[in-house]
Amino acid sequence: RFGNIYNGLLHYNGGDNWYPGATDSYGRPILANQYADAVYATYKGYGGKN
Repeated sequence: RFGNIYNGLLHYNGGDNWYPGATDSYGRPILANQYADAVYATYKGYGGKN
């Protein structure tokens, strides 16, 4: 839906309107990119192709 697995992870965790520096309704930064990095690294570690 967002072009690739990595972008899909960013938006899955941060929402469709997520952008770097976005904050949640309590003003906390949404670290979707950090979470996506960790998941993506794990995925690649298991032999993921994308």
